[in-house]
Amino acid sequence: MNIKSGAWLLAMTVACGASFNAAAATNDAVEYYHAGFGHYFITAFPEEAAALDSGKFSGWARTGYTFKVEAATASGYSPVCRFFSTSFAPKSSHFYTPFASECTILKQNANWQFEANAFFVQEPATDGSCPVGKTKVYRLYNNGLSGAPNHRYTTSTAVRSAMIAQGWIPEGLGAEGVVFCAEGAGATPTDPMLADQNTRQMVGGTWTFSYVYNGTQSNDVLSFTTVVSDPSSVNSPYYAQGTNQYGLTATARYNLQTGLIEVRSPFAIPATDYFTVNFTSSNNLSGCYYFLPTLSSTPTGSCTSVTGIRR
Repeated sequence: MNIKSGAWLLAMTVACGASFNAAAATNDAVEYYHAGFGHYFITAFPEEAAALDSGKFSGWARTGYTFKVEAATASGYSPVCRFFSTSFAPKSSHFYTPFASECTILKQNANWQFEANAFFVQEPATDGSCPVGKTKVYRLYNNGLSGAPNHRYTTSTAVRSAMIAQGWIPEGLGAEGVVFCAEGAGATPTDPMLADQNTRQMVGGTWTFSYVYNGTQSNDVLSFTTVVSDPSSVNSPYYAQGTNQYGLTATARYNLQTGLIEVRSPFAIPATDYFTVNFTSSNNLSGCYYFLPTLSSTPTGSCTSVTGIRR
């Protein structure tokens, strides 16, 4: 994080004479999101979280996700090295690792500054498994998509899948990319930032949804141009809006409860083509098609396979 941009608080907090709370057995590692940067950040230091929550440093907001970590060393636990870099200005970045080899390499890299041992965790086995009673934490790398490196650390398999669909790369041990074994998953609420990000993926270009329904090949052509906030919906607080091949208003929204993107494409008559899909790549979707006999009805019957391609 960077103090000038309201992101790096650790040095300031120490300079002001505050001490991080290591008395509690466990702390919450709290996740934040900076919409301007497109970056995620975690902290297990309560004073740092309080400073971010106060709005003293603009741009950062809680996603609502947390996981439990040890605040002090214990037998069988490794310190998690926390690094900071401003080499990608105007954006900054943090990196966390419990692996001694990674920690040593970055301490020798002039682009990264070692800040502190952020917290303590058990390391996963080489296959990515964690001891009984511990929770896997996945590490995902944005592959520079924001113009600067950023990593997201999550216990949520749904979040992991969604980030991979956006082009993020799993890092860590085992096939899943596990980096920590946390004390518990903590809070996993609805995440408006996640809904916003996944919904925004639908904007731009022209989508063609192809499927065979009742023996007939069909193609729905949709273009989404804007994202609209819908505070009345807890599970889908944002929706993308555009038009279909009939010139009628079509919508697409990411459902936090199901982890699917729901697309509605109406006819001139009161009926709707309805799709529940997931990204398989940045310009490809797959999932189910349903015919809804009214504009507001919910899907019934079996799934008809559909693919979506953006051009």
